[in-house]
Amino acid sequence: MGMKRGHLQKLFTYEGWIYASVASIIGTMAGLVLAYVLIHAATAVIDMGGLQISRYFTFAPLSLVLAYLAGFTLTLVTVYLVTFRISNLNIVRAVRNIPEPPRLRDDKGLLRLGVLILATGLVIMLAGMDRQNLAAAQSGLSLATLSVGLIMRKYAGDRIAWSAAGLATLFVWLPKGFEVFPYTGNIEMFVIAGVFMVISMLTVVMFNSDKIIRIFTRIVPARGGYGAVIMTAISYLLRAKVRTALSIFIFGLVIFTITTLSMISGMLGVGIPKIIDQTSGGFDVLAFSGAPLDMWDGINSTDELVDKANVTSIVQLSMALPRVTIERTDPLTNTTAEVDLFYSVIGVNEGLYTKGNYPLKEWDQDGYSSELEVWRAVLTDPSLAIVDGSAGEVESQYGMGFGSRNLAGVKVGDPVRIADGSGQSVTVTVVGIMKQSSFNGIFMDQDYVREDLGVEGTNLFLIKLIPDGDAEKQAVLLQNQFWQYGVSTIPLKSLAQQVVGQIDGIFNLIKAFLALGLIIGITGLGIITIRSIRERTIEIGMMRAIGYTRGMVVTNFALESAFVAVLGIGIGTILGIIVGYQLWESGFRTMEFEFIIAWGPILLVGGLAFVATLLSVYPAARGASKVSPAEVLRFE
Repeated sequence: MGMKRGHLQKLFTYEGWIYASVASIIGTMAGLVLAYVLIHAATAVIDMGGLQISRYFTFAPLSLVLAYLAGFTLTLVTVYLVTFRISNLNIVRAVRNIPEPPRLRDDKGLLRLGVLILATGLVIMLAGMDRQNLAAAQSGLSLATLSVGLIMRKYAGDRIAWSAAGLATLFVWLPKGFEVFPYTGNIEMFVIAGVFMVISMLTVVMFNSDKIIRIFTRIVPARGGYGAVIMTAISYLLRAKVRTALSIFIFGLVIFTITTLSMISGMLGVGIPKIIDQTSGGFDVLAFSGAPLDMWDGINSTDELVDKANVTSIVQLSMALPRVTIERTDPLTNTTAEVDLFYSVIGVNEGLYTKGNYPLKEWDQDGYSSELEVWRAVLTDPSLAIVDGSAGEVESQYGMGFGSRNLAGVKVGDPVRIADGSGQSVTVTVVGIMKQSSFNGIFMDQDYVREDLGVEGTNLFLIKLIPDGDAEKQAVLLQNQFWQYGVSTIPLKSLAQQVVGQIDGIFNLIKAFLALGLIIGITGLGIITIRSIRERTIEIGMMRAIGYTRGMVVTNFALESAFVAVLGIGIGTILGIIVGYQLWESGFRTMEFEFIIAWGPILLVGGLAFVATLLSVYPAARGASKVSPAEVLRFE
């Protein structure tokens, strides 16, 4: 009608501006409501001593403005880029609904882009190596390996070039038995690993999808005319590789995150009770007093709240909190530096290892043939000590620290300086390291702790009850009976249950939040499919004209969505399990956690996502199957 390309751009940009404005306002307000709901849920999950943090809910107006502008700007930029391409459509092709001819490959331009990405990746990698930053180093290397696809495609073809680039990038992040960069990362490594692993595996799958489909159809042959339906559905997806890849990427990244979190939650759910069992050493209640106390005598000499028949034994220890100096060796730089900290020094007696169970993971095996000899040596020689299992621990490369870092780097045979009550320092030698790392302390002869560190009597108690004794009830009774000594108690088994419950609750909150992203992805896929069906009315009419039944048409569109969903769910699940294994190997394994794949929640989320995807496209596909070939093709 005479509109120029600039007019079309302005028209569609204005339309996009309206959509972006309204959608950003709705999204910002919905995000505020969701934040309030999540805070309420967090209050119910996390025990904060009765504190209702939802009462202090607040927000900064600037944050809302930034959230609005972020959504608005991103949407508007996307709309503008799309309108720029639409405005360049050929009038005749657009009116006759003829597809645009494939654009010529600009091999030289893509080669230059590949070289630019390669150079950028190498610069980022070298900067990360210079600063020993794992995120920058591995991200730069991954960009460099991905650029191989752009550089090699002119010489080796798309399939070989991009398959090599994807596999090389995936190799950077997969467990290999060695680390490319021996640096310690932070929590952002989890996100970066997910993005690059999903992109690399998706690249390999997309450029080999025809072979994958061919293998699948040979294994599961289609009956009747449905073989043609499968090839028709897949061919359309492969014609729009970018759109298909983006849809799979959304699915894959969200499923990857949910899978990894499910695995961490499952391993913690089994491992935390094990840690607390190691910490308890077979005891049921841990108690502290603010003043010297002989708890065993107090229970047996009187008939007060605690029935002595319920208590089988009490190990009474002495605990001080002096200044401690250790030598910590950085495993990355191999440099040693002295570190000062206040740390518990616990005076022990033989009851700790005869009535309890505190195994050692390391000890001086040249000087002592058994763990029992190590404990006995500590009780007879005040210059020797055993430390908790936080000694020697390291952080996972993927940003999660496990256990206390207080004594990290301390090894068997290392000296530890302890400041005594007079301000003088005494040096003790570490002869053993416990397996457990939650009951923190430097364990030494009890007489030394009393005499040299000035601890009067006993103030730390490990209490063992009769079998099936009610630890929570007895813990409360102990506090009430010895309230004048400032006694506080911890029932260890119930503590394990509370910790596991809170961990599960926190991870479920995070997974629920991520599920919203998955819902958005499914909704987006449904909208894309609906628009695709409307754009392909003539194609659907031709399919019906050459013999496709209504069921075949519905199956065709269902297969298109199923292809995206299955690949996204499969890629995300496989990579999530791999990263979960890496986290176990680099952190949980040292704590003797079991490697667990939480198949229940993983399959549940994957199954629901798949079913929801099919349901989102079924109404439009069913409507398309009712198209009359004569009406659609009449104008021809």
